[in-house]
Amino acid sequence: MKLSDDTVPFHEYINPVAVLLLIFAALYWSELSTFTLSQDDELAAFRQSADVWLSQGRWGIYLVERFLMPRPIIPYLPMALYGILSSIGYLFVLKAYGFKPGAIAYVIFPIFVAYPSWFWLLEFGANIASAGFGILAVSASTYVFSRLLAKPIRKISLADICAHVLLGGIAASFYQTIILSKAVLLVGLIIVNGTKLQWNSRTILINITLAVMSTVGSLITYALILKVFLAATETHLAYIQNFLDLETFGNRPFHVLATTLYEVLAVYSGSIDAYGVFSPTFVIPIAFGVISTVWAVGCQKANWLLPLATILLLLVPFVQFPLAGGSMPLRALVAVPATVWVMAAIGFKCAPLWMSRLAFISAPLIALQLVNVLAQLEATSSFLRTHDQLLAGAIYSRISDTIPDFRTDHIYKIDIYGGKQFKPIYYPGRGSTASNSFFGLAGGQTDRIVNYMYLIGFTNLEEVSQEERTRLIGNYADMPIWPQPKSVRFIDGTILVRLGEQPSVDHLKIRN
Repeated sequence: MKLSDDTVPFHEYINPVAVLLLIFAALYWSELSTFTLSQDDELAAFRQSADVWLSQGRWGIYLVERFLMPRPIIPYLPMALYGILSSIGYLFVLKAYGFKPGAIAYVIFPIFVAYPSWFWLLEFGANIASAGFGILAVSASTYVFSRLLAKPIRKISLADICAHVLLGGIAASFYQTIILSKAVLLVGLIIVNGTKLQWNSRTILINITLAVMSTVGSLITYALILKVFLAATETHLAYIQNFLDLETFGNRPFHVLATTLYEVLAVYSGSIDAYGVFSPTFVIPIAFGVISTVWAVGCQKANWLLPLATILLLLVPFVQFPLAGGSMPLRALVAVPATVWVMAAIGFKCAPLWMSRLAFISAPLIALQLVNVLAQLEATSSFLRTHDQLLAGAIYSRISDTIPDFRTDHIYKIDIYGGKQFKPIYYPGRGSTASNSFFGLAGGQTDRIVNYMYLIGFTNLEEVSQEERTRLIGNYADMPIWPQPKSVRFIDGTILVRLGEQPSVDHLKIRN
């Protein structure tokens, strides 16, 4: 298994996209061939304006939803676009790292495109196609950086630098933490080149500094463009601040760091807590990359900074955790797939032949466990959607039995007290929303339940106003919990449903 040199013509990377798409289709066949609703899809399906993405700082998704895919909650196309764009992006990364399209590039492709971090993000339908655009942008930025590394400083043009920085900013506009993938891929390039070219400590540190500065430059570019969009649309940020908790870090720094370290170990070790199923093969690329750089130092006289940089590389996807008080949704770890892929790439570039052969043999096992995680999520999602559809039908049937002369062409006001959680037989892991029932989101939310029921055909229900809810809340005191008789009542022209014991968010507002 001979690795390529770094002078492979770019046209040789074009035809293999078909192979990559076949691999992608095998990995994501269930997603491509079926259509299910997931959390937040019931909001996105009714969304009339894409401005909500600007309030979340994601102007890239705003542009996609406004001008390219105004209805993102549709089957096949978003996932197909994700596959096409990520496959093209992968070609840029292969070129940057000097891999020929071939067996090695193909066996580690599943890590790049189908690591569980992507599953967790792609559970939100509106993110699917945009994730592909983000991967393409960060991959192109990595390729430009590889060309900058190959040039003498005096031959680097301002246009090259601007293109590299701008592409990173564009990547961040689709999902902010994708920018960390850029940092990971750039440092990985430095480690590979530093090993092959026998860079000294000064050269390594200078190039790592340049990688950090370019990442910061991309963030600044992203923020400046975001500011223009916010000003033009008179929109205000209302989401990013939720993931900034410096007070907790200031008050309990050791607790926050310990929590962050736990997340690092859980994610890289294939923990059942993170993934829902124990996946020990996930640690193989990590060990392969670290051992390879240590071997390069001992046997090829590579610089001692390279193993240190490799270990520090593993922490990059988690840099936002301390800033958020040690807790973040695991779907934010979209830089982990790039990190694990880079570790495998470092191994294949730096390890002796016998070690590369062992890693190559283990690659299909890693892919198998990746698919296993996705299959378990799909099973949980399938059971959940069946549960939600049956529950929606049962509630609607009870409503029609409760209201005299019920008519499907008449709009009825409805209020739902409490929620009903789904308890899956398969644990989907902390990173997934696959077990989140539409009837249990945030303890039960009438508007989201009504939206969901409308999408599946129950179209004559409308949420009551908060004033009406306040007036009617006292009726729930003597109502039993669903599915008992009289858990659905029709009072003063409004349908009341007591779905759970505890009040939902809207009813808590009344009590408070």
